[in-house]
Amino acid sequence: MIQTKLEHVKKVYNHVKSNRNKSEYSKRRCDYAEYYKKCKVKNIVLYEAFAARGMLCSPYALFKEFMNRSDFDKYEHVWAIYDMEDNEYIINKYKNVSNVRFVEFNSNEYLKALAEAKYIINNSTFPGFVTKKDEQIYINTWHGIPLKTLGYDLPDANIAVANTMRNFLSADYLISPNKFHSDIYLKAYKLDGLYEGTIIEEGQPRSDMIYHADRDEVIDQLKHEGVTIDPNKKIIMYAPTWKGSDFGKPELGLNAYFEFLDKVKSRIDTEKYQVFVKPHQQVYRFIKDDPSLSGDFIPATIDTNSLLSIVDILVSDYSSIYFDFLDTGRPILFYIPDLEMYKGYRGVYFPLEELPGPTTKELDDVVGWINNIGDVQKEYQEIYNKNVEWACPRDDGNVSKKVWEIILDGKEGYNLRKADTKKKKRVLLFRGTMSENGITHSFMSLLNNFDYDKYDVTAYVSAGANDTAAKNRVLELNKNVRTLKRVGTWNADFKEDFMKEVFFETGIKNDFFMKQFPHDMFDREFRRCFGQTHFDYVIDFSGYSPFFSMLLLHAEGAKKLIWQHNDLKADREKVVNGKQPHIIKLRTVFSLYPYFDKIVSCSKTVMEVNKKNLQTPKTKDKFFYAANTLNFDRIQACLKEDIELKMNGKVYLVKTEQDESESTKKLELMEAPRENYINFVTIGRMSTEKNHLALIKAFAKLSKEYPQARLHIIGDGTLKQQIEKEIFDQNLTGKVILTGNISNPFAYMKRCQCFILPSLHEGQPIVLLEARTLQMPLIIGKFSSVSDSVMENGQLLIDTDEESIYQGMKEFMLGNVPSYSFSPERYNEEAYGDFEKLLD
Repeated sequence: MIQTKLEHVKKVYNHVKSNRNKSEYSKRRCDYAEYYKKCKVKNIVLYEAFAARGMLCSPYALFKEFMNRSDFDKYEHVWAIYDMEDNEYIINKYKNVSNVRFVEFNSNEYLKALAEAKYIINNSTFPGFVTKKDEQIYINTWHGIPLKTLGYDLPDANIAVANTMRNFLSADYLISPNKFHSDIYLKAYKLDGLYEGTIIEEGQPRSDMIYHADRDEVIDQLKHEGVTIDPNKKIIMYAPTWKGSDFGKPELGLNAYFEFLDKVKSRIDTEKYQVFVKPHQQVYRFIKDDPSLSGDFIPATIDTNSLLSIVDILVSDYSSIYFDFLDTGRPILFYIPDLEMYKGYRGVYFPLEELPGPTTKELDDVVGWINNIGDVQKEYQEIYNKNVEWACPRDDGNVSKKVWEIILDGKEGYNLRKADTKKKKRVLLFRGTMSENGITHSFMSLLNNFDYDKYDVTAYVSAGANDTAAKNRVLELNKNVRTLKRVGTWNADFKEDFMKEVFFETGIKNDFFMKQFPHDMFDREFRRCFGQTHFDYVIDFSGYSPFFSMLLLHAEGAKKLIWQHNDLKADREKVVNGKQPHIIKLRTVFSLYPYFDKIVSCSKTVMEVNKKNLQTPKTKDKFFYAANTLNFDRIQACLKEDIELKMNGKVYLVKTEQDESESTKKLELMEAPRENYINFVTIGRMSTEKNHLALIKAFAKLSKEYPQARLHIIGDGTLKQQIEKEIFDQNLTGKVILTGNISNPFAYMKRCQCFILPSLHEGQPIVLLEARTLQMPLIIGKFSSVSDSVMENGQLLIDTDEESIYQGMKEFMLGNVPSYSFSPERYNEEAYGDFEKLLD
């Protein structure tokens, strides 16, 4: 046994060693962890803008203002740069400033600077592995006032905002130009109630560049970058935003750029005007090496606000750049050929009539306005001024100075805003992978039943990149919830990584290994995931992952609860394909129970079973229970959604599902259970405890007596091949129907006559509550906690052997399974009441 464990430890060692160099990202996060632990915080300021595109935006404005301060020389100023060659001009400008240094993005020098800088500044997001130290000050300036919807106002927000939320919750300061933008932070990003940093509402630092830019210097840089600019002509600049449903893969739209240039140039006075296109930062990185984009295209390494200082007419669409241009007082034209399509996907915060300039879908209109720009400007002057008044109330050329006075000098009297973190109790619930099972639906149901007037609720979840169904479930979570999708992964040095894996993967818990356990790594990981936030309650609603159970135990000051959804001793000992998949992980989870405040089962009987099997002197008083809630609204909605289609004498259910891009929908037909058959149905993952093989053998016997009987199995899992083989061996092809997982199973169930659940062990099966909501007759196996799932005269209870299952189905055929009355609304009231008592 000792030799076996030592071999296991050696195997873990080799696994950790190989994984640390498995990819560039893995190596980077591991190297960062080494610097994080070894490097002390120093007087360093690290600046990064647009994933290190260049010296740009508000970080650049803050840097330039810092140069005017008497304490500039007390700090080393480090700029992260993605492409040194692209930024040659601006790097050369500061190469002789002794305390200014440039590091290549993602290099070891960059990782070290991240670990030891006192101030870290970004206008977007740092990579997923970065964890702010307590001694560090993180300033997030963001990059513009939004016209387009942001945060949780996006249709795919629960997935799309993951790293942004992680960065915001870590930031000590968020920079805001106005009340509207502060409200975007607090409401659209749901920071109100949780964020513990400060919003500085004193304007955009980058606006200073419009006031202070040197025209000759800007033109010189443009020429250096290959732009064919004439300093004696007025400048028209077309600056559209990025387009698409995935920020990482924008639609490039090069033809639209060339069309704009060709048409406008051909119909205006080119002796007076010159025309340029400025692609969005996110688009530029994909097209910068295209040789056709020279002369008329402005590279993203040019600071936008410095550039705006020399632009005479701006043409844009729904880009936030127009808010910046308001500081110039010069005319803005809005060319939006795809507005309706864009609004249909994403949405905008302001109607067209509130924009400070005319709008059109036609390029001809833009040309006409340019040729009559004086009259156009007069016509829109009043609404232009109103936009300046609310959007740029504090832009005066000194925003960066005010920001540094607040952060470095502690100067008071400025406009600062804080989130209200005292009004409600803050609850964090962890589910993990939103896979298709009862735990996931219990989790989703609980979120639908929460009292959001009393609780500020954060859901922490994950979904595999290729698991479209799980991602859709993440998107379906209750909109009152702040959903944080896990992004990135932990950073750890080799010893921490190794000791973590020994603890979780080998089951070894001797004194030596316990003393070496990397608690610092988990403290760091909690901060990486949730920033500076504190919760009143953290709930491990999964209860199966030792890593995440341990992570939640590092929530400082929170009451900690862990859920038990099943007879966990039976689950630990379960055999699947000759293996025990849960034995080590559940043993490790059990070892963590003493550190939780409450161990919560999904029913009273499940609690009694688990307490009997798992209690120790340290946990005997920690066992509680709260019944699963029921998502009644989902059932009702699903019954309405499925469209019935009749073809060739058969009834089909028409299911509508979105594809992975979430931009298009696909139709799928599924043959519904036929009315001329007696249809039994069961739901559950194809796993040992669901007892599918015994059910199929029992049905084979029933089918010989009742040829009109059919059995429908909804679900999928590791035993699918065995189940398919059993169906074939029993000559039941066409009589036992495997549907796989169905996103909407209720319309299918509704067309069946009897629900059967012959499980060997369960917690409190939500499928029984769902079947009761549909008023289906029930046949239920006598699993250990079944007493919490029965009603008086509300089901037929059977033993779980093959013969008993057969007799149970036969009793239904003979009309001997009782009917009942069930109120899902009353049930939910009682179940949620039990849950809320746990938080008292």
